[in-house]
Amino acid sequence: MKRKILFLSQILIAGLIHLTTVQSTSITSTSYDAGYNVLTIAFSDSIYTNNILLGRMTFDDDNGGPKPDVLFSGGTILNEGSHSDTLQISLIYGGIIDQWENRNIWGNDLSLVNAIEALDLSSLKLVIEEGTFIRDNAEPFEDTDGNGVYSPVEQFTDLNDNGIWDGAEEFIDLNGNSTWDDAEQFTDLNDNGIWDGAEEFTDCGVNNNGVYICDDDSGWNESFGNGVCDGVESFEDGYFLFPEDGFWNFNDNNGNGVCDNAGPPPLWECEPFIDVEPLNGLCDQEFDSDGDGIWFTGEELSDLNGNSTWDDAEEFTDLNGDSLWTPAEPLVDFDSDNEFDEVSEEFTDLNDNGIWDQYEPNSFISIDVLVSGQNVSPILSSANYDANVNVLTLVFDKLVQFDQIPEDETFPPGQNRPGNGNLDSGEDRNGNGVLDKETNINIFKVGFADNIGSTKTLEGLGSLVQTADSDTMEILLTRNDSKSLETMLDISLMNVNLSEGAFMDTLYNPSEMSTLPITSTLDSLPLLADSAIYNISENSLFIFFRSKETNKRRVVVTPPYPAPVYSKISLSVGDVSMNLSGINGTPFASPSDIFLRIGQLILSDQKELEMLIDEMDTEGALSLTIDEYAVYDENNNGNLQVVDLPVTIISLSDFDKQPPQIIPSGLVYDADTDILTLPWDMEVGFFNEVPIPERSEVSGNSNLEGFALFDGSEDSLITFGQGEIYYLTARDTTFIKLSEADAELLENYPNRSTLTFTIDPFTFYSAGTYNNGNKAVTKDSLFSVHYSIDESAPKVNEVLFNVADSTLTITLDELVMVDLLYPEKLAFGGIEIDGEIVVDSGAQFVSNFSVKVFSDTYDDIISLDDDVKISPLFQSADSAFVNADSAFSGWIDWKANYGRKFWIQSFEAFPPAPVLVFASLRSVGINCEIYVDEQAWKTKIDSADLVAIVTAFDETAPNDSSKGIADALREFLGGGEKDTDNNGKISFVFTDIFDEYGKGRNDTKSSLYVHGYSTILDTLDGAPYSNHGDIIYLDTDPMSLNADDQDLRATYNALVQEHARMIMQHNQPDQENWIIEGVSAVLQKKMAGDVKFFGRSTAPAITAGNQLTYIATGYQSLKGRKDKWNVYLFLSYLQEKYSISGTGWDIIQAIARSDSVGIKAVSDALVTLDINIDIKDIFSDYGMACYLDAVQSDSMYNSRYSFDGFDLQTPPSGKPAVLLSWDASIGKESPYTKKDILPWSYNYLIMRGYSFDVDNNFNSYLSPDLDNEDSLVFNGYDGISFRMKKLTLKSGFMDPMNTDYEVYDFELDEQTSYGTLPVTTDPLFTFRDTLDNALYGVQNIILMIAKTDDAQPPATYDFAVSNIVSVPDFSDLFAYQNPGIQNFLDVYVVSQRRVFDQLGNEEPIVEYSVNTGDSGSIVLSELTSYGSDLVIYHTSKELTLEGSYNFTYQGIDQSGNLFERDSLTIVVDYYDPGSSSRIVAGNAEYNLQRESLGTPLMIAAGVVPIERSLSLPEDFTPVSDIIMFGPSDQKINRSATVTFFLNEVDQTMSIYELYKGEWRNIGTEIIENSLQAKTNSLGQFIVLSGIHGDLYRDLIIPKHYTLFQNYPNPFNPSTNFAFDLPEQGYVTLVVYDIMGKEIARIFDGDLSGGYYKFNWDGRQRFGAMPSSGVYFFQLTANDFQQTKKMLIIK
Repeated sequence: MKRKILFLSQILIAGLIHLTTVQSTSITSTSYDAGYNVLTIAFSDSIYTNNILLGRMTFDDDNGGPKPDVLFSGGTILNEGSHSDTLQISLIYGGIIDQWENRNIWGNDLSLVNAIEALDLSSLKLVIEEGTFIRDNAEPFEDTDGNGVYSPVEQFTDLNDNGIWDGAEEFIDLNGNSTWDDAEQFTDLNDNGIWDGAEEFTDCGVNNNGVYICDDDSGWNESFGNGVCDGVESFEDGYFLFPEDGFWNFNDNNGNGVCDNAGPPPLWECEPFIDVEPLNGLCDQEFDSDGDGIWFTGEELSDLNGNSTWDDAEEFTDLNGDSLWTPAEPLVDFDSDNEFDEVSEEFTDLNDNGIWDQYEPNSFISIDVLVSGQNVSPILSSANYDANVNVLTLVFDKLVQFDQIPEDETFPPGQNRPGNGNLDSGEDRNGNGVLDKETNINIFKVGFADNIGSTKTLEGLGSLVQTADSDTMEILLTRNDSKSLETMLDISLMNVNLSEGAFMDTLYNPSEMSTLPITSTLDSLPLLADSAIYNISENSLFIFFRSKETNKRRVVVTPPYPAPVYSKISLSVGDVSMNLSGINGTPFASPSDIFLRIGQLILSDQKELEMLIDEMDTEGALSLTIDEYAVYDENNNGNLQVVDLPVTIISLSDFDKQPPQIIPSGLVYDADTDILTLPWDMEVGFFNEVPIPERSEVSGNSNLEGFALFDGSEDSLITFGQGEIYYLTARDTTFIKLSEADAELLENYPNRSTLTFTIDPFTFYSAGTYNNGNKAVTKDSLFSVHYSIDESAPKVNEVLFNVADSTLTITLDELVMVDLLYPEKLAFGGIEIDGEIVVDSGAQFVSNFSVKVFSDTYDDIISLDDDVKISPLFQSADSAFVNADSAFSGWIDWKANYGRKFWIQSFEAFPPAPVLVFASLRSVGINCEIYVDEQAWKTKIDSADLVAIVTAFDETAPNDSSKGIADALREFLGGGEKDTDNNGKISFVFTDIFDEYGKGRNDTKSSLYVHGYSTILDTLDGAPYSNHGDIIYLDTDPMSLNADDQDLRATYNALVQEHARMIMQHNQPDQENWIIEGVSAVLQKKMAGDVKFFGRSTAPAITAGNQLTYIATGYQSLKGRKDKWNVYLFLSYLQEKYSISGTGWDIIQAIARSDSVGIKAVSDALVTLDINIDIKDIFSDYGMACYLDAVQSDSMYNSRYSFDGFDLQTPPSGKPAVLLSWDASIGKESPYTKKDILPWSYNYLIMRGYSFDVDNNFNSYLSPDLDNEDSLVFNGYDGISFRMKKLTLKSGFMDPMNTDYEVYDFELDEQTSYGTLPVTTDPLFTFRDTLDNALYGVQNIILMIAKTDDAQPPATYDFAVSNIVSVPDFSDLFAYQNPGIQNFLDVYVVSQRRVFDQLGNEEPIVEYSVNTGDSGSIVLSELTSYGSDLVIYHTSKELTLEGSYNFTYQGIDQSGNLFERDSLTIVVDYYDPGSSSRIVAGNAEYNLQRESLGTPLMIAAGVVPIERSLSLPEDFTPVSDIIMFGPSDQKINRSATVTFFLNEVDQTMSIYELYKGEWRNIGTEIIENSLQAKTNSLGQFIVLSGIHGDLYRDLIIPKHYTLFQNYPNPFNPSTNFAFDLPEQGYVTLVVYDIMGKEIARIFDGDLSGGYYKFNWDGRQRFGAMPSSGVYFFQLTANDFQQTKKMLIIK
């Protein structure tokens, strides 16, 4: 006896199939109370209410959708008993089921209610699946034991009288499995009498309809099984499906609703699940989820008899929770034998499911639902706003819910406890017994408006007075809301506006939209300042607020209340006012009195305010203005504005509250230390509002504004500019060290010993709490400054002779008198100085001066022997220097410096302007002279280093014992440097070259630095920052020649590099920089033995540059290190491969001496050596060599693809190789495009075939979209030269390479740069070959793509690589007339592949021509795309001419494939409302009458591809093309005729029009071989064959005026009106009451002819609902008028 299973797909097929079963329970009625949100279902029989599967019910209306509209997402059974013939379900209370989030939703959910009430409730149906309910009628059975209860257990002898079968007891083994059970059949492999997890078994369980079924039954599905995670189980995942208990305890990774395993056995990986007590490791439901006391698969089971099955028994109360009856537990004893019976009995299997059903499931049913209680929303009856306490009170006609935040969130306040889904203590704020997840007060739907149109919407909820549901809601507004409300609106004439759903009643019905006047209570005691005091000693302002009021309000300034808004507080004297900026202390509001203390004003406010006070005359007064909302009271009410409130000024006598005063007797200026000392009567902490630091914390000079020295005899002030200000140990003494300029000014001043001290007020402020500013010390105060003279003799600090400008500069340790300086008292190198003293104009005292040496003396000095110049002696006679206090110097001998100043460039990432550095002459050679700056001398370079450098440059190069570097370079390059200064020598300048060493900014490593540089600017007359000479600048940081021989060798490298550069720049001035740099770098190797690139290593630690012909210069030079390495490597490649002499230096010399420029210099050098190879091919070979040499030397192609002198570790490409995945499933499909390819650069593209695991076993195929039979396509930008090579490797990616590899050249068209090459060019190198040689098959293909010309990157892309050689299946052109913008045609291209133009822009180009003369092209842009398989492009073309428009389009893809040409013809007719029109397109015509449109229109007509229009109706066959006549959905005023001319016509055909997104039947009339129909709209038309339904009224112009009866009628609250108009006209539709008073105007305006329908919500003109009774509605149109009667009921 097997039960037939009906699957969900059989139940719902394009509608509702009604099934019946003889024994099924029937449903007599259903009703839904929208007020209480309760569904009531009445049954013909009693049903079992404890096992209702709510997830199998849905609601539907008659909207015609293919599926039920609203699925049951949950609810609560309200029945208290277990059996009833009436079922009540609350749709909002707890137990909410969430099918998709794998959990019970905590709280009440209104989504189901909202979704149901959004349906058409007048046609609501309840759809109930089979098995949703079960009835009490059991299947007939043979009651073997006479107890009246079916006992499906085998008979046994209960030896120990314990009421259950034990393993040792005898029993009748009905199923022959040696085990007493009523469970699943299984194979007992280990003969232990119970089923073990590894044994084979027949899996049984509950199916989707609640029926027990096994896997050998018809319709079995493994997901019906035991709930144990035991393999991949198939699953019918229909939209009705719900888990048995409404939720799953596991993470449903694939969303199929089943806890299944991933992967093939035995490598299952069970989906994660929550294993609660008992921890059995099984994915079971862990508890009696449906609460029926019967164990279903998945529920927790105490398996006393070890059979893994719950054994059915008589009904009992399970006291010990073991799911088995024990004698102590109450028993429903059907046979009155006082025993728990388990006897196997025969039964009649009514439903053929193989088991006895205690409860019979219902059959499928769809039944109408009677809806009531729809108008029960809470209505606002009154509103009040109390501005005293900022409380809004709203009174409703019923209770509304008070809780304004979801429960189970952060609670109580401040504890930040996350929700846990449980109803914890204190969380049920509205006492409804469940957690609520919705917000029951939506404060953002509460707004206000006053009588002049000002509006305000609340921004937040301050708090709610209520703590329980109430019909009165008292809302405390937020501070900002109350402020905005009371300042923006007239609250005395104000309405409150509630949007729908602002509040909810206790049954979760949302409040209605309403507007009511508010009764407002104005603020009776606003904060009002009535007096103020300013304590000038404490810098504190006190403001008092209405202190005489009995009911005081406190000013509150502590959090959460805001601090005072200081900018709203201003003080003034007369017309002069100031606003406060803030305070240094904390504002204080008295808790017992109404005042606000604003203490410790910031120093700038104190200064400004007290200077106002000081300037008051005897009649002046200080007043205060405080703007509104500067402070708040405890109710969050802001103060009122007060203007010009008098302020009382008080002062105190406390010493620490007085301003600091200077102690005149201690004022001293020390001319020896340049320090001015200021003693005070108290500690001083600030100078000009800035804290005075301790001496050790001084960071620089300060502006010395605010004090001065006064000369009474001249009535003049001496002011100072800069100086250091500080204190030593105590703050009561301030020290000011003047800058040298200010000290010179003071010490040059004639009356310096009779000066007095003056100070402006508020220049210094006291330290401590109050920070009072000093009072003014005026010139009348006579505070004399004691001047301490300098008695020490002046000394020399430095002497420099600058040979570049013939200047001798002397620096002394103090100021000396200018008038007593005489050049004849000075001597340099034994030569008496004849010249002119040079000082700043007007200076009387200086510590630094110069002597401009006259020409004769200059000639004598520069004629000195080199040894003297290197170490000259400076001498000065007695009294050569006299300081300001007449102290004389004695005879001085001083070791001076002979040298010059040089402009030094910066190579920093963010370079400053060049700086001047003086360097002294330290050595002179035959070809060079060496200058060293003083910071580097002896610390970084010494005399021994100089000897080594001169020897290497003049005599013996490091790598050539026959000559020095200078002569060797001149000989190799065929010329010398310019000799700019005609001295026959090159100047070496050792100094710190500013670079990124230790900084590493702007993508430059911090370890890199510039060894040296030269600049052509030095050889140009008048160039900015030119040092005029042949100069090489050499670095001394971090280079240190006297400490590291490596740095000395790096200096040799720099000398070679820069001297070679000088020679080539002079002899080939037009040569490109990369040639000069490359040759210079290679010559380092020849002259110095190795090559250095901006650092200590020979080769760079970074990969080389990508572009051969570019090298970064200037401040980018450090980043150009890789560029130099690339050029050096290329020239080294030429040395190795293309040398006739065998040394490699012939090709370098030929390039260096070539008169050609750039790449042509290399080409010409090859010709000079009779080497007939294109430089493009050489560069391509070089690019491949850079890759292959990184893994192994090339032995298969005569070393073309490797280097002899290098062992590359990584391919030297400035841009990393690109890994092509060739996998459309991950968005890495072909083609691959590359852009921004620089001239003369190369790039690598890598394609991987397959991979292996760690044990070298084949793992997986890579590049799944690339097969060995494919062709590789290279499509370069037209006109750009490329070379491309394919490298096939029989080794893993970057593994040690074996000798099996192949290099193959693409043949590219020189004009289009297009070419193809098979992926596999040799059967020995088959891509992805893993069959015969899995470990050594072709795993990788590398494409080396070299750009071999000077073309800059195009705007689009340089090239594309793909395996696509076919055209797409479609790339169609079509057009529609734009329905929104008149006279425009929307042109589309729908393509299976993206479309490009010849320049690589993704933009299809459509050519057009008009037979009346216009032609051109239009460019389309992407409108939308659906992955990579469908792209839609669009543009608009204005229709300006009548005639036939011919559009043509031919696309091309990135792979270079040219698509099939597509064309389109559009006929454009100019329609003038004053005449009729006939438009012909395809096999159809469209006839318009006069005045069909109100304005002229260009009407476009043409054939639209059927596949490019909306889907045609099912079960119809098209018998014509789709013809477009004008824009879709555009109504016309008069009926038009559309005619199709066909070869054959019959009665099955009808004309359809596309209208509002659907094809509508407009009927047809057969006239010979044509079909004709009337329509009132332009659009698209087609002839379809099939069985047609009713005509679509909206497209047919009626012949007569007709006003139809409203429906429904009677009605409450809404109804519908409909009428026919045969022509255009002015139309009104008005509702009147029985007295003839107009209560609603449904429509008033112009309409064209047609059928119209309007809905009325039943509201009168001002929103009120009319009362019950008879009403009339009247249609007036042109000369027609008709009235009908209707009835409103309540």
